[in-house]
Amino acid sequence: MVRVCEIADVTSIVRPPQNHAETIMRFMDSGAQGIQVPRVNTAAEARAAVDAVKYFPMGKRGITSSSRSVKYGFGVSIPESVRISNEETLVCLMIEELEAVQNLDEILKVPGVDVLFVGGGDLAQTMGFPGNKNAPEVQVVVRETIARIIAAGGVPGYACEQETKEFATLGVRYFHTVMTPLMKFAAREYWKLVGEQRVK
Repeated sequence: MVRVCEIADVTSIVRPPQNHAETIMRFMDSGAQGIQVPRVNTAAEARAAVDAVKYFPMGKRGITSSSRSVKYGFGVSIPESVRISNEETLVCLMIEELEAVQNLDEILKVPGVDVLFVGGGDLAQTMGFPGNKNAPEVQVVVRETIARIIAAGGVPGYACEQETKEFATLGVRYFHTVMTPLMKFAAREYWKLVGEQRVK
């Protein structure tokens, strides 16, 4: 899929199954341009994610000249590849548990983080509202968390569908969705346009 993104000129962001350096580095070496790391609850976990994505001096990612991410050593020097990678790769951390919200101020101080993504669905579960991220109690925490990220100079992310415009107004700059909601939304809009023209 990373290669497909390259062909389509789309930025490839990978969500690893866990915040493990070996897993993250494998995706980075495949050519991924960013990582969206799940369940980051502490500043130490945030630092570990940055370390896995970034090269020295920003992180601890291992250097190789035999991977896709550095064009297998052709056309660009390793020092230049390291510089470009550190400048252009994206680190997105998922804030999706109450523990992460409680530790947010410390997480926000970790350098090298580009986006803090508020995971409403998992946050709802840890708050006792499984499957209901739109519960008023959950939305209060979601919106307060987004506001805290912005106030600290960070970039917030959120997963939403029809409420995307509202959250963009709140300051969210990184959005996530999946194909099913997009297809449902497109189908509804399509039937609005052609519904009255259908043959009875």
